[in-house]
Amino acid sequence: MYRPDLVDRLRRIDLFPKYVDSASVKTKSGAFLSIVSYLLLAFLFLNEFRLFIANDAETKLTIDSSSGPSNLDIHLNMSFPNLKCGSLHVDVLDQSGARHLNIKQNLIYQPLDENGMLLVNKKKGSKTKENYCGSCFGAEQFTPSGCCNTCQEVKEAYYKAGWKPTESEFEQCTNQRFHEEDTGIGCLLHGSLKVNKVDGGFHIAPGFNVIRGSQHLHNIGSIEKEGKKDCSHIIHDLTIGKQFKGSNSPLSHTKNIYSRQEMMFQYFLKIVPTFYQKKETFQYSAYQFSREINRIKSNGIPGVFFSYDFTPIVIQIDKKNKNFFHFVTQSLSLLGGVYTVSFVLDRFIFTLWINRDKKDK
Repeated sequence: MYRPDLVDRLRRIDLFPKYVDSASVKTKSGAFLSIVSYLLLAFLFLNEFRLFIANDAETKLTIDSSSGPSNLDIHLNMSFPNLKCGSLHVDVLDQSGARHLNIKQNLIYQPLDENGMLLVNKKKGSKTKENYCGSCFGAEQFTPSGCCNTCQEVKEAYYKAGWKPTESEFEQCTNQRFHEEDTGIGCLLHGSLKVNKVDGGFHIAPGFNVIRGSQHLHNIGSIEKEGKKDCSHIIHDLTIGKQFKGSNSPLSHTKNIYSRQEMMFQYFLKIVPTFYQKKETFQYSAYQFSREINRIKSNGIPGVFFSYDFTPIVIQIDKKNKNFFHFVTQSLSLLGGVYTVSFVLDRFIFTLWINRDKKDK
């Protein structure tokens, strides 16, 4: 049964009153405000959508209490314009007592010409047999395998024994000498070093390693006659662990070129363990120092030295999860806000226009 009183009561709570066309007035100011409102609403909505799809990161600082892996990888890419690859030795030493000398594994040494370009050897060296074991000429006990297959290994064994090598007496050095013109004048060194997760350092220096008790020395007598101890270098890239977008690598693209022959370059790194989306990596800060070697004061050897230690602070970086309903709510709020402000402005302008017409009449 139709009840007019009930329908009338329902109409009173209608939040959306309807206006017939004959009771509405359209003005130029209203049209202008409508266009501005549409443009503003589109701009605000696109900005809100951009924020919704953006990868926001949440950063936290905590104390490093994780055991984690016992080692990490240091990735480096460096060039030495004035040092041959055969003169470079890469060594790693740390506070746990570990020593890794003359590292070749996971490192690539490529000769450079006078313009810093990679040199392609045209000559082919004599092939070494698979089971070949070269003589160490009396110094076999000072090598791990008892074999000296290269000139460098023979000379290193002699230095460890405390003997003075004579290259002309070694077959390995004689066979290697004809490659001298193809070894270039510089060297590009790139690859990775696996180091323990304890404070320590690694260095790249000319001359052969000599262990005297607990001392680690470099004998540069073998290159003394060449007069080539210029350790000027360019660090193209130096990163630690796996990298992520926005990670810090301050030493990349560092250039240290000096005209003086004997320079010692030192880099001090503060390594910060970082968990990016629960995956461990590392960032670092660094500062550098260089000085000229004084033979009289014996204040060091030419080379590039990196010292690093670890901070007890861990950076945790996690992505923030965006709530779709929050995005919808924000969008509707923008729509309502723009419409309300535009309506108030339009009403204000229309009232002024009506009052002006009344005064004119």
